[in-house]
Amino acid sequence: MSVKRLVRYFVALIISFVLVYVGAPLVGIPKSHLLPPTAVYKSATGTTTGIVTAYRYSVTNNPFYVGDKIWFVDYKFRAPDPAAVKLGAAKPNMVVYTGSFRQPTKLEIRVGSKLPIRYETTYPDVNGVDVPREGGVGCGEGSNILSGWLIWLTGTFVLAFGVMMIIERFQNVEDI
Repeated sequence: MSVKRLVRYFVALIISFVLVYVGAPLVGIPKSHLLPPTAVYKSATGTTTGIVTAYRYSVTNNPFYVGDKIWFVDYKFRAPDPAAVKLGAAKPNMVVYTGSFRQPTKLEIRVGSKLPIRYETTYPDVNGVDVPREGGVGCGEGSNILSGWLIWLTGTFVLAFGVMMIIERFQNVEDI
């Protein structure tokens, strides 16, 4: 592989990022679907109160801490349906969302107690507990690092390959 081809791919990658990450919100795809959950959670504006549904532990799979426990708190909360909010409904449907967060130490949390929840209004699957010391982005579905944003990232790299092929096709023909 030549250096020129790598440079072309890099240029095509920049073009693809602009096309996807600027163009997708223009056609109605929220930016929260395109970014990693931790970045989306930092700018989340929706707040509500959630209810603890389970408190459990699992033994860590870290070989240096054999036998240690990791504590998980599962919760649920209600938030407006993003599709109804986008369409401008006067009173959007409230949908139940779930989440969980992980703690290295045991907390005094009981099932049924309330927690402050922060979530992204355009993508409530990205949520977490809004308590400074114990909170942060959850580890439930949608909030995991292996979530839908990787599909968009992969699509951007594939699109970059296609753009690179178009650039190569026209660059080789043009001789100035």
